Amino acid sequence: MLSELRSIIILTFFTGLICSDVCSETPNSPTYFKDIAPIFEEHCVTCHRPGEVAPMSLLGYSQIRPWAKSIKEQVVKKTMPPFHATGPIGQYKNDLRLTEDEITVISDWVDNNCPKGNSNDFTRTKDWSIEKWPGGEPDYIVKFPRHELKPSTNDPYVYLFALDEIPENYWVRGFAWHFDSRKYAHHAIAYELPEDAPSPPEFIYDGHKVGFPKRGGGAAAADYLPGALTRFLPEGSALKIPKGARIYAIFHYAPTEETVWDEPELGFYLADGNITKPFRRLDLITEEITIQPGDAHYEKIIKGTFQEDGYISDYHVHMHNRGKSATVNLHYPDGRDERIFFMPQFNFDWQRHYYLTEPKFVPKGTVAEFVAVWDNSADNPFNPDPTATVKYGVFTRNEMGNANLTYTPVSQMKIPLIVQNGIELDLAALKAYIEELTPNELTAFLPDLRPDQVEIVTKIWNSKNNPTKKP
Repeated sequence: MLSELRSIIILTFFTGLICSDVCSETPNSPTYFKDIAPIFEEHCVTCHRPGEVAPMSLLGYSQIRPWAKSIKEQVVKKTMPPFHATGPIGQYKNDLRLTEDEITVISDWVDNNCPKGNSNDFTRTKDWSIEKWPGGEPDYIVKFPRHELKPSTNDPYVYLFALDEIPENYWVRGFAWHFDSRKYAHHAIAYELPEDAPSPPEFIYDGHKVGFPKRGGGAAAADYLPGALTRFLPEGSALKIPKGARIYAIFHYAPTEETVWDEPELGFYLADGNITKPFRRLDLITEEITIQPGDAHYEKIIKGTFQEDGYISDYHVHMHNRGKSATVNLHYPDGRDERIFFMPQFNFDWQRHYYLTEPKFVPKGTVAEFVAVWDNSADNPFNPDPTATVKYGVFTRNEMGNANLTYTPVSQMKIPLIVQNGIELDLAALKAYIEELTPNELTAFLPDLRPDQVEIVTKIWNSKNNPTKKP
């Protein structure tokens, strides 16, 4: 499997660079506890810990010390921590890249034989013992049947159906996936089953056959790809998963050399408070791909138009092992052009969402252009077969090209939408909720609303002091 091959390559490379110097401390040199541990806590340990994707743990000094020279080399070359979009540090919320000062500190620490320092100089700020749900325990968990993955040279592709229906009308602000055999998980995409479609026997359906029926719904935003973490929607947004919905998901696994079992789970993080921003996504997808053998630069351009004013909150790109680079350009109605996203080297193992620190405004009529490039040559180390003619398809031997731009429209909900533990308040409960606000709570509540909504809420709140007037 390619992901295992990558790990072996990394481990072999690191092993050749293991630091064998005797630990000694030079006056005024950086120490592990004072200078290095805080950097690793913030930038490295999220992946380099037991149960995660990285090939070694960097939780403590004794675990880091043998890899010191290789760590220095990787951070100086800026290949670690991995982050594949360009732009200034701070443009993205989940940017793990090191500053030049942090790179210098790590380099100096290694050059001075990795002094340990005083353990009192460092206190952990995060609980790294949470392995199953890094984003915290979900409020509701959708369970799928346990199933067997047998040894195969073909990609296991299976549809699994949730064992239970959704018990309430839930408004969801985030999603997370858990796999017992995550190293084999290529991707998972959730859908809602149409009301008139029966669930298959034993809740399992062969994904190599023709696809299964689906309907539009909030669950479609729940997807998993390599390198992805917990998916939270833009602040103030939520998606509705209706009561009685039957969730199923398409699970695509990498070929295995042994029999393994998986029992996937999908966690919902329920919204709580005022929902003011509808969730939208502009999908730029190509399904017409034909890459000739040896072609090192096969390019496709896909365009889509924003039908309303909005604010982009994050970007996401999906390709397979021949993916080379990805660019997103905006062509504004006034004639201006702007490149807003650039990934010079696509990496199949890191298909994260790139969350903007400051949302990007796009006016109605703006054309988004996704430029996707693939490399089918022998120079691509992850190319499974440079002699093959590659077509669009769902398997890793095929190719895909998707760019998804998540945005929130400027226009908001027509009336205030208030949810408590994911459940929308009805009109009577909404009235009672607003009437019980304190003056300070009301002041904090109003900025999220439009002027007409402010008027409605203020009238309801004032009615408790003058009950003879109806809001």
